[in-house]
Amino acid sequence: MVYVFGKYRLDDRERRLWWKEESISLPPKAFDLLQVLLQNAGQLVEKDLLLKTVWPDSFVEEANISVYISAIRKVFAKHSPGCEYIETIPKWGYRFTASVTRKPAVPSEEMQSTEASAMISQAVLREPAPVNLAGPESFSTSLRSRLIRWFLLPLLSAVVVLTVVLAIVKFPRKLNGTTANTRPLIALPGFFSQPAFSADGQRIAYAWRSDSDPYQSIYIQGVSTDNRMRLTDTGGDDFSPAWSPKNPEIAFLHYVGEELEIAIVNTQTPTLKRRLRQCKEITFTTML
Repeated sequence: MVYVFGKYRLDDRERRLWWKEESISLPPKAFDLLQVLLQNAGQLVEKDLLLKTVWPDSFVEEANISVYISAIRKVFAKHSPGCEYIETIPKWGYRFTASVTRKPAVPSEEMQSTEASAMISQAVLREPAPVNLAGPESFSTSLRSRLIRWFLLPLLSAVVVLTVVLAIVKFPRKLNGTTANTRPLIALPGFFSQPAFSADGQRIAYAWRSDSDPYQSIYIQGVSTDNRMRLTDTGGDDFSPAWSPKNPEIAFLHYVGEELEIAIVNTQTPTLKRRLRQCKEITFTTML
């Protein structure tokens, strides 16, 4: 399918974005995000749907969406200054606002030539199916092997599985008198993510946003206390805190406009200490 909007067209078969006759390079995930928005042009596409569609087999943070949306907007800003194609719906998702026309994809001449060559090669190299000239004894052996493979082996596997299940039910394993103890560190409502322990294991840093806040910030809290302290208030989303092994500092990521930046804050005097660099494209994953 080809999606046409303004002077752009996106070909999902060749995975290319065109502006007039110029091919525009996009990161794979940015292309996938733009394709989902075009498929639902004019409608609100929630963040959960974007995460499940673009990252179906991975657990990633919502910050990934913002990073790639920013990359798409930069492309539009370069070729079409002043045109806002993507609308941000705070806390919910995004909407593609331009009018989109859908056309069936037409294979390029190069692709048509490649497909034709492949069909010819398959037709030339295809061999006729072998004819079984074996006698009754060979046929009997083949039938016996098929019966073993199709019936006896699955039946034997089912018996083994059933035996194991019955053994577990009849003779449950006893734990060594220990049970896992878990306790919540934070009882406040809101969105928590990306916890990180300090080097001594006595404090934990995390990103948090209440239901009424437009942005999330970095907080620290003692493991054995409910007292917490807000470290950052940059006016944008702050996330991915990481403790310094020796110094009382925390590195984190946050936005400056549409740019993603790495910054450092001192936990003893929570003021922004310095900015390290700006990033154009980062993928974040969280392992719990």
